[in-house]
Amino acid sequence: MGGFWYAARVKRWPYRVWLLAVVVAALGVSCIGPTSWGDTALQHIATVAALGVLIWTGSGGVGGAGRWPLSNLSYTLLAAFLLLHILGAHYLYSNVPYDEWAQALTGRTLNSLFGWERNHYDRLVHFSFGLLGAPIVYEIGGRYAGLRPGVWPALLAVGVVSLFGNFYEVVEWFIAVTMSQENAEQYNGQQGDVFDPQKDLALSLVGSLISASVCAFRARCWWGVSPAADA
Repeated sequence: MGGFWYAARVKRWPYRVWLLAVVVAALGVSCIGPTSWGDTALQHIATVAALGVLIWTGSGGVGGAGRWPLSNLSYTLLAAFLLLHILGAHYLYSNVPYDEWAQALTGRTLNSLFGWERNHYDRLVHFSFGLLGAPIVYEIGGRYAGLRPGVWPALLAVGVVSLFGNFYEVVEWFIAVTMSQENAEQYNGQQGDVFDPQKDLALSLVGSLISASVCAFRARCWWGVSPAADA
């Protein structure tokens, strides 16, 4: 009887709780045999902080309304980014074996296909930070800051994403300077590129400009849809 009751409760979980469960499960799996325990733990400080904010702002009981709920789309974008980050934290960004995966699936590596000479997984995640993060800020601007759909919430989204990107790079640099040169290289994954932070920030900016522009030119923004707590 108890098992049936539990299964019934699980079936009533809202979409955002299922997403949270997937991300937490991925976080747990990523801590099994990581490339470097210390570096993975450092990377997951941001993961745990993001999950804490998500739970605090969106919680209101399993089926409650939450403090500041967002749309299912925003929760999906956030979960997608966290999953990308969790994968990078497990392998450490510059060691994610996407070339081996591509070789196994297609018989050819991505680096050979595009002529790359470094591991670009970190660049993908920085681009995704802007692309996936800007729509979330755009929704917050409309839903909770009272901005009308269009240019202003789009500018807010680009600005906030850029602010957080710069802040993260400063924190990453501060942590790296406390390490040995070898450990710092492993942690921040510059791979010998002295302009790596600038390129990362540029990709994040491009991603945010793309998605914020799409949001701004949409006739109907998704903060007009009921928050995910009602789903």
